[in-house]
Amino acid sequence: MFTPQDKLMLGILSLWITILVCVSWLGIGKGHEKEIIGILANVNVLFFYAAPLQVIRTVVADRCSDSIHTPTMMLNCSNAGFWSVYGLAINNPVIYGPNGIGFFLGLSQAALCCLYPKNCNEETSVDVTPLLTSGEDEQTSDDEEDEPAVSSHQVL
Repeated sequence: MFTPQDKLMLGILSLWITILVCVSWLGIGKGHEKEIIGILANVNVLFFYAAPLQVIRTVVADRCSDSIHTPTMMLNCSNAGFWSVYGLAINNPVIYGPNGIGFFLGLSQAALCCLYPKNCNEETSVDVTPLLTSGEDEQTSDDEEDEPAVSSHQVL
């Protein structure tokens, strides 16, 4: 009934609900609620920015950037870049640290998009009729009409 992505999302939501209930309602934080939630949010954002590492490895191995979703990569770069600049402006390493890592990972994806082409796995259409190399194949005699036709799968 649920896809693996649904199960993962429900698991992450359950984890965050549990954390918020423990920190806010049960008082486990005891005055450090902002720091606890801030650190856990930064861990979450690091997982978000590190998710394309598998894609980066695939792009380098295949020498093809088809698996990089360009709009998401551009939005990740701009989001991480703006948060990094903000963190630097207020001199807060908790903000500019993880977002700087995310900005670097986004720039590495952009560099791979420039380095390796998109649409490199696009198959060219194959004509189902074989190309004839000489004009004598085009002429048919009465004897050749009785022979079965050669399919394009046998020619290829």
